[in-house]
Amino acid sequence: FSDRTYTLPTTGEYTLLLEGRIYSGLASDDFSFVLNRPADPTPVNLVFGTTYTGTQAAAGDVQRYRFTLAAPKMVAFDSLANTAGISWTLNGPGDAVTRSFTNSDSFEAGAFPPVLLDAGEYELVVGGGFTSGAYGFRMLDLAASAQPLAGDGTLVQGTPTIANGTQAFAFTATAG
Repeated sequence: FSDRTYTLPTTGEYTLLLEGRIYSGLASDDFSFVLNRPADPTPVNLVFGTTYTGTQAAAGDVQRYRFTLAAPKMVAFDSLANTAGISWTLNGPGDAVTRSFTNSDSFEAGAFPPVLLDAGEYELVVGGGFTSGAYGFRMLDLAASAQPLAGDGTLVQGTPTIANGTQAFAFTATAG
């Protein structure tokens, strides 16, 4: 069962029982398991536009990032890692959002497009799943990070500041 997480109700000594299947009398059935006490270090205060990187050393490990919005803000999650199995969850006012790092902001999913977050306290939790590996991301404040475009037909060229990062551009348009 690689998909089980248990929170123990009390401190003390526990016994783990492993029993074979009643219908299988083979003494040679294999088993393996890992007992892990996940790491959950002190939360980090998230600063918009800052690149955060880390490593989930073992399954179940988490790193928490917290931020508070005094007013609604348009944001985008910019995944900088292609680590299968590591996910992130954004908790705060409204519904929680959970996505994988491999398709958070790429063409495969469109899973977390720019979103208007309400004022309030938020926590972004990285990891907590059943895999380990490296991760990297930025949370972008689109009003602060978007480069203005004239929208007059001028060719826009450049080199991304981060190789697999998101570039944000802003322009004014008339409806219709």
